Amino acid sequence: MVRIGAAWVYRQYLKDKSLLAVESEAKAARRGLWGLSEAQNIPPWEWRKGQRSTPVKAGVYKKCGTKTYCRDMRDCEEALYFLNTCGLTRLDGDSDGMPCEKLCSSR
Repeated sequence: MVRIGAAWVYRQYLKDKSLLAVESEAKAARRGLWGLSEAQNIPPWEWRKGQRSTPVKAGVYKKCGTKTYCRDMRDCEEALYFLNTCGLTRLDGDSDGMPCEKLCSSR
C-alpha cells in the first residue's frame, strides 16, 4: 500500500525502516495520495485529532448534500464540517484547506 501511495508510514509504530524509503519513492513519483494537493493531503492521525478536537453534536449539522455553497453556511465551523466530512471541495476555491474565505477569514 505504501509503494502505490495508498498509505502513510505511521512512524510511531514503525518497525521496518525500509518503508520510509518506499514512501519517499512514492512521494517523488506523486503516486496515490502523494498526487493530491497539499490541502487535501492530511495525515490520518492529524485528521483524527482534528475530528476529536471539534466534536459534532447530533443534529447540529444537516446531512451531507443539504448545503452546497458558502452562502448556505452559518459559520466557519459549519463550512469546515462540510469540507472535511462531506468532501465538499467547492467550498475551498483556492485549495488552501480553508473553506469560505469570508466566513473563515478571522481564523
